[in-house]
This record gives sequence, structure tokens and C-alpha cells, in this order.
Amino acid sequence: NSLGNATTSFLSSSGAPLWLNNLIVDGIIAGVGGVMVFLPVIILFFFMFAVVENSGYMARAAFVMDRIMHHMGLHGKTFLPLLLGYGCNVPAIMATRTLENKKDRLIAILINPLIPCGARLGVMTFIVSIFFKGMMATLVMLSLIAISLLLVFLMGIIFRKFVLPGEHPPFLMELPPYQMPYIKDILILTGERAWIFIKKAGTIIVAVSIVIWYLSNYPGGDINSSYAAMIGRALQPVGSLMGFDWRIIVALIAGFGAKETTITTLGVLYASSGGGPGFISGITASFTPLVAYTFLLVQMIYVPCLATVAIIRKETGSWKWTGVAVGYTLLLAFILGSLTYGIGKLLGWG
Repeated sequence: NSLGNATTSFLSSSGAPLWLNNLIVDGIIAGVGGVMVFLPVIILFFFMFAVVENSGYMARAAFVMDRIMHHMGLHGKTFLPLLLGYGCNVPAIMATRTLENKKDRLIAILINPLIPCGARLGVMTFIVSIFFKGMMATLVMLSLIAISLLLVFLMGIIFRKFVLPGEHPPFLMELPPYQMPYIKDILILTGERAWIFIKKAGTIIVAVSIVIWYLSNYPGGDINSSYAAMIGRALQPVGSLMGFDWRIIVALIAGFGAKETTITTLGVLYASSGGGPGFISGITASFTPLVAYTFLLVQMIYVPCLATVAIIRKETGSWKWTGVAVGYTLLLAFILGSLTYGIGKLLGWG
């Protein structure tokens, strides 16, 4: 708020046009600021992961998980890229290079987007804190994580049995000795991974925030007659099967650029529609707990972000498999979202 107010004062005194002021303050600063609140949590995650990684435990974790991964037709090494996905799916997919078998690697790439990254976990935590309190909030988060893990397991089996059949090679891995991690190495790894996140915020998120701001303010300056509203309303018949109005649909579309922008977009749309600063009053008036849970489920599963799609294309070298990754996650999210909302309504939870 302080930066936005200072920028508004500076631009006003400089004689800048109103549209430029709105673009910078409501589009760029609000967009990036909404994402930076997740940075401390992500830095802490990267720090703790680096500690475990440098202590020598990660290799042992892969060995311990080999029996479970074997039921998916994969071996323990696949566990490491999946675990990395909780930080960011981009480096997690790049980490599949450690898998020697081409089919194993492709399956690991395809199921990795089902792991909720730090950005999606941040969005989930924020929405859960609004609609669910105390033990219920904990149970909701645990249920979502459990669903994601179940989907990873089931899709791994489906891809192995029906799409990429084959036997995985024996699991061979050298177990390094346990050691006290060096603080210098931990800080370097944490800094490098945090910088990747910041660069993502400084490029994709800024671009998406500008696009969303433009779609939300033009052609007439009224959110209810904007291009964003037109897109959302056109897709609302589909979204209504999950209890979504056009604003939720637009936020999910914006999330393709970067998952963090889902909250930013909801903030822009609900605030512009009279929800007020921070949009909490608007979102609580428009969401029921059932809609909130369905939204969280869909947001966790559907199409991976643009950066993840790009890295899938790079690592697989195929638009075909990139399309499979996008298509099956979108279809899975729609099916589960519709079932969750429909069953919830039948049980009277709406």
C-alpha cells in the first residue's frame, strides 16, 4: 500500500495520465506484491530442503521409497523429482534427468504437475484460512494433499500400464555417508532457488498482471463489461458445473501464466466489483465453503503453469507429450471438480 500510494503521488505530480498510473499501481505493483508475500515461505522450504539434501538423507529416502514406487512401475529415484515438486515443478521436472530409463523419465514428467508447488500451496493456504478455521482448516489441507498424492499414484499406474508399458531397471544408487551440512552450501542452494522464483515473479507474473489488468479495465473501464467478463461469461456454463462464476473462471485462466496470479486476479476482479481492498468481503459473499473447496481442488490439479509447460516441452522435446500433460490435468480437474461440487450439493453442503 505504501509503495502504491507513493507511486500514485509521484505519477500524479509528474502529470502522468490516469491509465498509466492505474497500470503501474493496480497492474504491476499489486500483481507482484501479491506474489511476494509467498517468498518467505518458499525461502524457508528451500532452506529446509537444502539441509536434508546436503545431510545425505535424500539418497536414503529414495531407497526407502523404492518399494512404494515399485507399485507404480517406477523405482525410488522417481521420488526425488516428485518431492522437489513441492517447491517448484520446473526444477523438479529438470531433476528427472537423473532417471536413466526414457519411459520412467517421461512418466515422472507427466505426473509431476499433480504435485502442488509452493505457489499453489500458498494460494491453498490463503483460501483455506478464509473459509475454514481451526482443526477444519488442517483437515481440508491434509485432504487436498492426500488427493494429490493419490492422483500421482493412480496416474503413475495408468501411464505405466496403458500408455508407456515396460519394466523399470533395477534400482542402484550409491548411498553417501551422513554428514553435517555446510551452511555455505545451504545458503547458496537456497539463494539460487529463491532467485529462480523471484525472476519468475519479475517476468511472467508482471506480464500476466498487465494482461489481466487490461482485460479487466477495457474496453469501457467497467469490470462487468470488460474483455475478462466476456471470456468468463462465455465459459460460465462449464464453470457452473463446479459452482464457479465468471470471476473464478478468469482467475483460473490467469493462473496458467503463474499460479500465484490466481489470488492477484481474484483480488482485482472482486475489488473492482465492490469487494473492497483485499477482496475478502467480496469473496466471502460469493463463495460458499463447498465452492471454496472445489476451487482449491481444481486449482491444485488443472493445467500446470506456463513455465512448467515450457520446461515439459524442453525436456520431452515433444509437443505431443506437452499436450498430453496439459490435456489430462485439465480434464482431471474438471471431472473431479464437477463430482465434488455435485456430490456436495446432494449432501446439502452447498
